[in-house]
Amino acid sequence: MNDSENSKPKQKVGVIGVVFMIYAMACAGAFGIEDMIPFAGPGLTVVMLIVIPFFWAVPNALISAELGSALPYEGGSYVWVKRAFGEFWGFQSCFGRLVSYYVGVPIYVVLAGDYMGSLLNWNDTYTYIFKLILIAIFAFINYKGVKDVAAVGTVLGILIVAAFACVIIIGFSHAQYNPVEPFAREDQSVIASVGGALAIGMWMYTGYESMANVAGELENPQVIPKALMIVVPLIILTYVPTTIAGLCSVGQWKSWGTDGVSYGDVAALAGSGWAVFFVVVAFLGQISTYNSWMATSSRAFLVLAEDNLAPKILTKTNKNSVPIVGWALMVALSVLFASFSFDVIAILTVTAILFPTSLMM
Repeated sequence: MNDSENSKPKQKVGVIGVVFMIYAMACAGAFGIEDMIPFAGPGLTVVMLIVIPFFWAVPNALISAELGSALPYEGGSYVWVKRAFGEFWGFQSCFGRLVSYYVGVPIYVVLAGDYMGSLLNWNDTYTYIFKLILIAIFAFINYKGVKDVAAVGTVLGILIVAAFACVIIIGFSHAQYNPVEPFAREDQSVIASVGGALAIGMWMYTGYESMANVAGELENPQVIPKALMIVVPLIILTYVPTTIAGLCSVGQWKSWGTDGVSYGDVAALAGSGWAVFFVVVAFLGQISTYNSWMATSSRAFLVLAEDNLAPKILTKTNKNSVPIVGWALMVALSVLFASFSFDVIAILTVTAILFPTSLMM
């Protein structure tokens, strides 16, 4: 632990605030599961959503909780890997995450802007301007510190959970199909079906270790392990009953996808206004994720600089312990990558994150 860890101003963030920050980074709704359904088939998708947490999400959360409790310092997985394998591998782990963070976080601005642009029929120029406005708003919130980030994340998270609860109620009240029939695609083997959907399922259950990046700024960092024990069941409840409700009410499992049948179609069963409402919820989910990831990602350069592995200018923080250079770089790259397409950013992000994740495990 660096001496600077003790000197940083601490902010009081409760368990609920941390729960919704992690929820935003690891979930922010069931968006993305739509693509699993045609890959695997409805029954197998439901089974995978129930099974994957036990060999992927729960172990990741327990690892993060245990290491975060034992080493509750700024930098999270960087500190853990460095303690286990030494400074060289700690640096490799942190640098890999830095690349994935600074390239990948703007993806949520891209998605949020595209959701709103499609709703209001904006052209590319208006959509990009809207993305810039979003970046400016959340840059200001993040500049205020992790306490404000958690407060905004809590409000958005509650709205998202409430919206998906409405989808569950609407879906089950319009039930007319067997949600697990057929169990798997009939035109390919079960193994092929699992392989096609497993990557999506694992992606949907990741992100639990990221909150540890700001542990050094919390008055009581032990709230992070407590929050992890709450957020995993909350995410499972966001995914499983929502998907079952959608399949039993709308059916059409072959047509599901982010550009096909989705949870918005389930909401539309209660009226066209609900469909518009759910597009807004999808937008809120993306900006909530961007808000939390901006906070945790901008701290990675700070801990490297404090260990003399990066220029000392990166240690400069404002009165709320926000690293100025890391924050500014995140804003600048968000402006740059806001003009990129979703698939390009996703490929770059996943490629960069594989190695540091394996080191943490």
